[in-house]
Amino acid sequence: MLEQEEIEQNWELFCGLAEKIGQTESVEKLLEHFAERLAGAPSTLRTHPGSLIEQNIKCLKICLTINKKFSLGINEASMVLVNLFRNIGMVGNLDDDLLVFAAEWKQKKGMTYEYNNNLPFMKPHDRTIFILQHFGIRLTEEETIAILASGGNNDDYKFGDPPLSFATYAALRIVGFKDENKE
Repeated sequence: MLEQEEIEQNWELFCGLAEKIGQTESVEKLLEHFAERLAGAPSTLRTHPGSLIEQNIKCLKICLTINKKFSLGINEASMVLVNLFRNIGMVGNLDDDLLVFAAEWKQKKGMTYEYNNNLPFMKPHDRTIFILQHFGIRLTEEETIAILASGGNNDDYKFGDPPLSFATYAALRIVGFKDENKE
């Protein structure tokens, strides 16, 4: 569980890293709009507030290492964009949260959050693309594929190509593996 101070520190780091994307005006609008919701967003139904940002920062660090170690030549701004924002759709839509605190009986079964049934259904990575487009953040074809492939359960996208997809997918699996072993 993250303390409020850790959530705030992660948010400041996240915003600082987001500056490397370029597209400054669009990124700033997105960050302003989602500031509080994004900073405290969980990454899954069973995690804690702030875990979305925490996980994405970890993924970015690992992706940067993979890029360097294997000389993949991936554009740094693309790595930052994809790894920081690949699952921003988990926050919800423009107005409402996707994940809300679960009923007490669900929490007793280990589920901290549940889906907000008031939102229309959309896969989180598809919602990510919608949100990025809404704020005018342009994606390359490679960035779009990497975001969609990072869901990990879509057979239409393979993590082997292009390199950004591979590095992002690998980083996410490493972070997920480490987090599972920690708990």
